[in-house]
Amino acid sequence: MLRFNSGILICEMYRGHGRSSWKLLPNLARNIRDPQKIKEIERNIVEDFHNELTKAGLTKHIQKGFLNEQFHSDWLFIQQAQHYRVPTRFMDWTIDWEVALFFSVSNPDDDDYDGHLWIYNVPSEMFVADNNESRYLHNDPFEFQETFFLNSSDFFSESYLTRIAQRRKFRQNGRFCIQSYDNSIYELDEQQSHKSNLFPIVIPYFLKKKIREELAVKNITNETLYVEEDADINAIVSNLRQKYDV
Repeated sequence: MLRFNSGILICEMYRGHGRSSWKLLPNLARNIRDPQKIKEIERNIVEDFHNELTKAGLTKHIQKGFLNEQFHSDWLFIQQAQHYRVPTRFMDWTIDWEVALFFSVSNPDDDDYDGHLWIYNVPSEMFVADNNESRYLHNDPFEFQETFFLNSSDFFSESYLTRIAQRRKFRQNGRFCIQSYDNSIYELDEQQSHKSNLFPIVIPYFLKKKIREELAVKNITNETLYVEEDADINAIVSNLRQKYDV
């Protein structure tokens, strides 16, 4: 959602947590507190994921870069790896508050805990698209040191239905927050530069089942948001998570 606040263009981003105690951290930083270790694991696990997909003949499920920028395919691949549940320092957000609300209530195992719906008022200068004018595309994603929200494009083609991660991102209205490795180990809501833009809404545990039922009426479910599963890709990801203990 876009709106103006005191003359400044703001984009509202949303993220759902099944438990209010969960930290606003990217996956790789939840158990690793060393920025250099996160950088090393992220580069290696993403490279291994690509190699394993290639060996298994599964690259048909990956959308290649379509801009004439040196690192576009690298950025796009990491985003897709994230949607295949490969741990990275990218943090998933959405521009659809109902999708975020669903993620805060989706797992019945968390029904005894309050959830969180996070809102981030993203200033326009922190919200970038992957077009030829985006300077970040000239940079190696594993060396990038800035903080921004990435509004990446979906490229529709005859093979789009095979691109599971891209279809998930599209269904979820997904966006990504990326920070430097040094900053990624700190909770977003504890960083001074982000505090004033972040707002948590508590989702009471006793309302979760009812919210889940009402969202299902709107066709917002695990099946619709995750599109489909691929057993071979899931096995690769599971093995990599065990290999790197993440």
